[in-house]
This record gives sequence, C-alpha cells and structure tokens, in this order.
Amino acid sequence: MNPLFNHATRLSVRHKESGENSRFNFSGGSFSEYAAQTRAKIAHARANAGWCADPRLVDWNAPFECSPEAPGFCNDSGEWQAERDYREFRNADGRAENGVLLIHGLTDSPFLVRDLARYFVQRRGFLARAVLLPGHGTVPGDLLQVRWREWAKAVRFGIDSMRGEVRRLYLAGFSAGAALAVLAALEEPRVDGLLLFSPALRVSPMAALAGLHKIYSWALPEARWLALHEDRDPVKYESFANNAVVEVLRLTVEVRRKLSGASLTAPVFVAQSEGDATTSTREALRFFRNHNDPHSRMLLFVRSAGSGGYVDRIRRISATAPALRDPGGRIMSFAHICLPVHPLNPHYGRQGDYRDCLHYEGSSGRFADMLRICCSDDLFAAEPNAAYGEMDQLSERVVLRRLTYNPHFDRMTEAIDGFLAGLA
Repeated sequence: MNPLFNHATRLSVRHKESGENSRFNFSGGSFSEYAAQTRAKIAHARANAGWCADPRLVDWNAPFECSPEAPGFCNDSGEWQAERDYREFRNADGRAENGVLLIHGLTDSPFLVRDLARYFVQRRGFLARAVLLPGHGTVPGDLLQVRWREWAKAVRFGIDSMRGEVRRLYLAGFSAGAALAVLAALEEPRVDGLLLFSPALRVSPMAALAGLHKIYSWALPEARWLALHEDRDPVKYESFANNAVVEVLRLTVEVRRKLSGASLTAPVFVAQSEGDATTSTREALRFFRNHNDPHSRMLLFVRSAGSGGYVDRIRRISATAPALRDPGGRIMSFAHICLPVHPLNPHYGRQGDYRDCLHYEGSSGRFADMLRICCSDDLFAAEPNAAYGEMDQLSERVVLRRLTYNPHFDRMTEAIDGFLAGLA
C-alpha cells in the first residue's frame, strides 16, 4: 500500500530516456528563449512517447514567467486580483523592485508552483519565474540518468537571469527544490530571502540502496524503478526511478555539508507538515532552529490544536478545525504535496480533476475496494469513513485520499506577507 516499492504497471515508451532532458544545456540566451526551447523539448518528448502531449499540458510543465506588466496565467482567476496597481512595478533604472525564482520538487514540474507565482505577482507585485529541473516535465525515463548537479545548473541559470532585472531576489522552493534553494543561497549571498515549502533536507540513508539496482538492472530493466504506475498525472511523474532517489540523497548530503561549514545569511520562511510522509519534519525543525535570524518564520501544519500566534518564531496551524470538512470527507492531516497548492487549483484543488490514490494501487482484498472508492467522487462522498490526509495515516478503517491542496493556503500567504514586511 505504498506508491513506492510498487510495480502496478509494465514498462512502456515513457519509461525510456527521451535523449533530450537529462542535462541542463541552455546557455547564452534570455529566459524567454530558454522557456520556448524547453517547451519544444517537452512537446517533442511527450509526442514521441504518446503520453500527455496536449499543448495545454505541455504548457503546464514548462518554465514560465509572470509579472504585473505581463501577468499571463497569473491573471486567469478572479481570486487573484491585485490589491493595488503594480503595472509600473519597475524602478527608474528599469529593474523590478522584487523578484522570486520558483523551484519545483522531485518528479514534479513548474505547475506545482503556479499558485505561488499567482500570489507573488498579484498580491506582491513581484517578477516571478520558474525553471524546469532536468529530467522533469518530459517523460519519467529522463530521471534514469540525471544528476543533481544538473538541477543546480538550472537554478543557477534562473538566478543569473534575474540578477540584473530585480533589486531584491527571493528563492522559493518546494521539497527537493527547497534543498536546491538553500544550496544556491549558501553559494550566492546576495539572495535576500528564502521561502521553503516541505523542504527535503534529509532523506533516509536507506535511499542509498536504490543505487544497487545497477548491479542487475542490465538484465532486469524493471529494477531501475522504485515504482511503476500508469502515470495518469500529466504534471508529476507517478513512476519513480531509483536514480532519482539516489540523487536527492546526494543533494541533501551536500546541503548539510555546506551548512556545517558556512552560515546561511538570508532570512527564511518555512512551511512544513507535521505528518509529512516524504521529507523529515524533524530535520526541517532542526534547520529552522539553527538559523537564528530574528526575521525568519515557520508555519507547522499539525494534526492537533494550533496556536494563535508565533512561539519561538514558529506558528502551528491545525488540520482539525471544523471548517476543514470538505465535501466527501474530513481532513485529517496535511500531505507533503499539498502546501503550495491553492484550493481552487484546476488540477489538484478541491474541485480539481486529479485524485491521489496511488497508495492503494496494486492492492487486493479490502484495499482494492478502497482504491475503487478513493478514485470515485460519488463513492468517496457516500463513504462515512472517507478522509483526506497523508499516507502515514493509512488503515483498514479509513478510506484515505491523499490531500493535494492546502485548505489554509490563504493563511499561509498572509504569513508570507508578514515575513516579507519584516524584511522591507
């Protein structure tokens, strides 16, 4: 009942490398040229694999830029109207006052940070850009050989593309993207602030065992995969390559090595779920408490009662509030993937088109029935023991749908408002 260690389908064309996306090989051009070139690679790789190649889905996976003067998709919802007129958001020297580079996580795509981009552009008047990490956005097979240093090159390009265009630069990263943001800030002291969502700062040392597949996967190609799924999600790989696990482990080891020998000067905002089944909440707390900047703030999304204000710079937000019963089930806890996603997100939101039930795939008996209920909105709504939450709460008593949006997204962005105001 774990989406990992689960071969629920057989290898297909999408599980082979496309040959176009294992390295970061763009240089010498503008961000818009990079975005256009990357979008073309995504379209080509997906068309060749016969997988999720619709132009709208290609766009969802591609790097993007939004600003008050060219908002693009950041202005496609009435929920995101600007609080004041930011059209003249550039200074006399032509630079934007504030910019943010958004970095997605492992197996994800820039779609995961689109709602954050809307917030930064519409509410804060920022220039927002998001890069695509090599190996992502095309086909799952492109994670078979990629190295974390290629991800770092993409982040470096994003930073360099913004450095001359903004007066203050912030990095916002989700999961592995948060680890890359920390690493970049350690190497680039001119970063003015970090915003980390479900940061992947430590993974189990057992992840190193994923590299053992190289001994025998030449004879058993399926062994290169920790999980094989149907990949129904067009913006996040459901199939999981062993190599990706090893590279995240190496990335987090490098981050901790750098932190042990250097001080992080940028103030940080951290949003973390207490019950995160993917990253270490303990490590996120340790990282935050070791960072003594008085302006830093942390939101900890907990199962139990929350706190009214900040205690030692940490504020707790509860999943047990009565208002958090959604149609079809109560919210028990906050999943790793939910924090950067708005409830109105068209794909992962409350009325979105995706249901995360991977934890039941490949099951039999009672859990096979749970998979059927989890995937059906009608059955899920009629199930008295249906709930949203994180995978660590799987049981035979509750039909669990993994929570894919943050019901407290607006409270989180209000906290970010306060964090940014403290830095002004």
